[in-house]
Amino acid sequence: MNAYAPDIVFEEVVQKGQLVYVQLPANLFKLQAPALGRAILMDLQQEGGLRQVFRRTRSQVPFSVVVDEFASFADLHVIDSLNKLRDAHIDFTLAHQSPADLELVSREFATSVWDNTRLKDVLAQDNPELCERLAKSLGTQQVIERTVRRQQ
Repeated sequence: MNAYAPDIVFEEVVQKGQLVYVQLPANLFKLQAPALGRAILMDLQQEGGLRQVFRRTRSQVPFSVVVDEFASFADLHVIDSLNKLRDAHIDFTLAHQSPADLELVSREFATSVWDNTRLKDVLAQDNPELCERLAKSLGTQQVIERTVRRQQ
């Protein structure tokens, strides 16, 4: 980014279905890592937009973007990508510790991320509000169990 001869050109990466791994040590670079993460996501959003406009000349092969520690650089601009880039066959996996981390941006932001991501992998949870939200989101099924008393 911002170089005359960059080593990585996201246009080529997306077109050719290549793999790029970017590690942004947010604990080490408190200001730089989130800024670079946002810039990368904006670049991917632009490539997705080009895919939508030039469907015949741009690759339409699904492209996966995995973002770990998403809460470290989450901001409102990402919502546009989540809302609109499914049509460009760009799939996002956003990993974060808790919905509360996203609520630090805003409650609406956290809700929008929840609503605009179809697949959810939830690991061990002890947050009753989140468990209730999951149950409502997935649906519940009533089961009648028949039990038999063996002794008085």
